[in-house]
Amino acid sequence: MSEGDAYEDFMMSEDEEMHYAEMEEDSDEMGVYEEETSQGAEEEVPLDPSSSIVEGRYYRAKGLKENSKFREAIEALEGVATSSEPLWAFRALKQIAKCWNFKGAQASEGYQDGVRTALVRLLEHGLRWRQKLGAAYVERSLISTLRMLVPANSQNFVFDEAHEICLPTIEFHLRLLDAVAPLPGDFKDLCTLHMQLRLENLIWRERLRGADCTAILSEAPAPQLTAETLLLLLQCHICRFLRLCQPPAQQFAELVSELQDRAERSLALAQQPHAMVLLAFAQCMRGMQQQPQPHSALRTHFSACLQGLEEIGSNSSFFRDLNLCGFVLADALAYSAGRCSHRVDPFALEQIRILRETPIVHNLQLLYESYVALDLPSFARALDLLAPFRSALAPLFARLCALARERKLWDAIAPLHSCIALADIQRLLCIGSSSLSRDSLLTLMMQGVMASSARVPFRLDLTRDYVYFGDEPRVQLRAPAARPGLRHCAHDLGLTSACARPFQGSSALQLMDCLSEHRNRAASAAADPADAVCRARQPLAAYRTLAALILDE
Repeated sequence: MSEGDAYEDFMMSEDEEMHYAEMEEDSDEMGVYEEETSQGAEEEVPLDPSSSIVEGRYYRAKGLKENSKFREAIEALEGVATSSEPLWAFRALKQIAKCWNFKGAQASEGYQDGVRTALVRLLEHGLRWRQKLGAAYVERSLISTLRMLVPANSQNFVFDEAHEICLPTIEFHLRLLDAVAPLPGDFKDLCTLHMQLRLENLIWRERLRGADCTAILSEAPAPQLTAETLLLLLQCHICRFLRLCQPPAQQFAELVSELQDRAERSLALAQQPHAMVLLAFAQCMRGMQQQPQPHSALRTHFSACLQGLEEIGSNSSFFRDLNLCGFVLADALAYSAGRCSHRVDPFALEQIRILRETPIVHNLQLLYESYVALDLPSFARALDLLAPFRSALAPLFARLCALARERKLWDAIAPLHSCIALADIQRLLCIGSSSLSRDSLLTLMMQGVMASSARVPFRLDLTRDYVYFGDEPRVQLRAPAARPGLRHCAHDLGLTSACARPFQGSSALQLMDCLSEHRNRAASAAADPADAVCRARQPLAAYRTLAALILDE
């Protein structure tokens, strides 16, 4: 085999060879106004000179069809279809089916009955005369006619919005397919197409009815696993996942692996945006269920989905917004994993920048910015605005909320407080209506120690439910009963009994100098610049009050 032959085999999969042959040898079936060629039939069936009269009637009738005079064309073609010439009768029946198909586009009366009758007559005539007409020619003609009357919905995802697909049309297509069943087994390509179209329309019927699409897979006969069928089965599992938010079944993983293998072997399949979007989103579904979640890989897969949808031209759909949301969530999670130096602002990417004025991007920006700034109230508002996507992306949202609380605890609360009650930490870590229980907080703190993410040492006083942050044990300052508010002020400044002991016997001036130095060091070491600003705004009167408190000790 030469290098050219090998390259052609690589470029063309087995599933595509049949379609290529149809376009090359049976071009008369690919369009309504193209000339009849059917070279295969002419080679197999030499034309009889006596058929010239029938031939002339056929082309005159075809001219009427080309002038959109469908009713007159059907009447003229009926005369050819009932003639004693099998070839011209077969061609006339094909043209009648085309006429009815175009009359259907004009919403004419009797469209469904006319199409069904025309298709059944074409099939019966082809089977009766297939020996004389040539089985290959008959099968190609039936395949192209069936594709015309029952077009595939390959441009729409089963799980996404599809306003142009309606239930009555799907049900008519199923009746049309049932009318020509069963098909002869020796017409393998026709049988494969029939089974594939029937499965597709059954899936769409269940989807438009709001039922579970995967139930059809167990009821319908197992189809031949072509690339088109594989994509259909994969869409069923994705539809079920988005609808019920349940982890995909084992069969789903097998379908993903099969599609990935085929895409690696077939360049034509790998260049289909619909197929690659399905593959990338399926990998996102698998990644979200893994522990730990591969955030960088998820970010890559969601980005591939967005690029594929841009190629398809899906400018406004739930599925596009879902992938947009997943991409930003994965980027935020990767940010938390310490990859800040290698990050690219997600909102600077072209796919998102062109949508910057849309509500979904505004909501995602609020979520992202509040997460980075550890502003949990704003973070909670953003979560509420993204409620339509929280069930499908539940693992990512749950992980982001957990990381937001973890970062808030160790980056904002622990450096700022020397002693704080567990109840106060629970209040500070509340995200909207989702509160953190005492046991969950203690678990979070213990996990921080075990994972070395606890940036500040701490001690727990479980008798009084206090947490002491810092390198050395600290005890709260004792405030006189007449001045209970001083205790809170001391805690906000990080003053404890460990700070008070060196001040015993000191002058007020020395005390103020030590307090100022201690405060400046704390402000410069704060992890969050907002904390330093907050401390710097404490009034000088607080120092004087605390000085009196410490001297009283």
